[in-house]
Amino acid sequence: MASAASNHCGGAAAAKQLRVLLPFFCDDRLRIPDELAKEIGAGEALVVGPCGVKARDVWPVGLGRDGGGAFLGRGWPEFAAAHGVGADWHLALRHRGRGVLTVKAFDDSCCIRGLGVQQPAAAVQASTRCEDIDCKPQFVCMLSPDSMEKMLIPAKFVQYYITKGEL
Repeated sequence: MASAASNHCGGAAAAKQLRVLLPFFCDDRLRIPDELAKEIGAGEALVVGPCGVKARDVWPVGLGRDGGGAFLGRGWPEFAAAHGVGADWHLALRHRGRGVLTVKAFDDSCCIRGLGVQQPAAAVQASTRCEDIDCKPQFVCMLSPDSMEKMLIPAKFVQYYITKGEL
């Protein structure tokens, strides 16, 4: 579930940054791997929202442990609510060092979703366009050993980002 990836921006001296993909459930806690909690190493993490350059996009979130393992607790429900994180989404957390976590969200169709982008109820079925969330088109798929010859691309992603000529 967790993988370490090098940051290529800093050259050979770049530190490894742990990335994890977690399912999100509307809960007061977000369970995280013990490995991530150990890497954060403090009782609090700073979760950076999608815009990240403004002070309001940095959320102090408590890091706790109980019999079930490590979790993001105090402050996490407020972050999720403020950014419109939905049930059955997947969140990609990346530890940037010094207790700073960045978040990407993938909705229930596996397409990237702009956190904090308010949409009317009718638009929830349609994908958020890339211009709306200022990102590259992305999706996430869980690969099984049977899918090594073909990878299915989510229909919503194809509809919005792949031209008929590319098909």
